[in-house]
Amino acid sequence: MKPAENVKKIGEFFDNIDFIKEAKQHFMIIHAKEIDTISKNSLETLKKELEQEYEKSEKLNLNVYGISNKHIKRWKQTLA
Repeated sequence: MKPAENVKKIGEFFDNIDFIKEAKQHFMIIHAKEIDTISKNSLETLKKELEQEYEKSEKLNLNVYGISNKHIKRWKQTLA
């Protein structure tokens, strides 16, 4: 491998690490908000919020971006 190729590969590697770090931070923030929401709301309120989130995700057609809303649907069905 040529030195320029090595530099490019190393740069890509570190770019990916930054993305992973940001993704982990995003996950932790969202997870903390979910725990807070669950602990402060009634089951009926949670059901309504899940239904609204599911409807919003259907309208956005997230599958186009490779994002699934199956987890919302599963929670909605579980709590029904």
